[in-house]
Amino acid sequence: MKNKGLLVILVLCFWILAACQSAQVSPTASATSAPPTDTPSPTSTPEPPPTPITYSDVLDQTFSNINILYKDDFKYKIQGMSPNGWVSTDDNAVLRIIKDDNVKINSRANGIGGLFYFKEEAITPGKGVFFAFQYTGSKNVFTWGLDNINAQGEFFKFKTDGYYSFAMQMFDRNLSAHVIEGPYLKDDPFSGNLKLLEGVWYNYTMAFDKDNNYIIKIWEPNSPENQLFYIRNWPNSPTAYYFISWIGVERSLWMDDFTIFSFDNLIQQ
Repeated sequence: MKNKGLLVILVLCFWILAACQSAQVSPTASATSAPPTDTPSPTSTPEPPPTPITYSDVLDQTFSNINILYKDDFKYKIQGMSPNGWVSTDDNAVLRIIKDDNVKINSRANGIGGLFYFKEEAITPGKGVFFAFQYTGSKNVFTWGLDNINAQGEFFKFKTDGYYSFAMQMFDRNLSAHVIEGPYLKDDPFSGNLKLLEGVWYNYTMAFDKDNNYIIKIWEPNSPENQLFYIRNWPNSPTAYYFISWIGVERSLWMDDFTIFSFDNLIQQ
């Protein structure tokens, strides 16, 4: 009996010791342990703002609230190719991009001249064009202008009822504002103090507003105070044109920075 009692006491002590070990608190991280780290969330890199499209200050002096709709500076294009959006109606006007990142225009020698126009955007009230140009040749003719189109984007037949044209014309050495309404033609002088010379770059803009006020302005880029302008109020005139040009066989033209813009009002009256 004595040995049996001793055995019971030993078993009881063993059970109490096991229970105490299982009840011990799990060790915690010491103060010197490295804290857990969270993986940082990836952050997006903000995109740079778009490069603003610049244009001549003379436009802001002529039109209010200008917004650029289209611009082609002819850079990064393959030399010898025709620029995008331009069409020669009879294939007699040849347009090709040259090494100086501008467009050279000639007429084929076997014809009387060539017609070409920009077909991607119609010029409507409150819109205009701007570009830089120069010319060579003192004989024959070239123009920069607007010819009206119908709802299908087609030109009216030259000098017939329904045909309207508004342009700058250089005929030999004589410059004029060249206006055609149906079969009737009118040449008016420009106002201003500028004489156009061969091989010199000029800036050119033309537009018309919602009140049928049409304007052409030409100026020297580095001396904008030297300029020519022509303004005409043309009641009941059309509301849709393409920008268009005619070049004679003894002329060459260069064009750069072709731009189409919208505006609210014509400032210069």
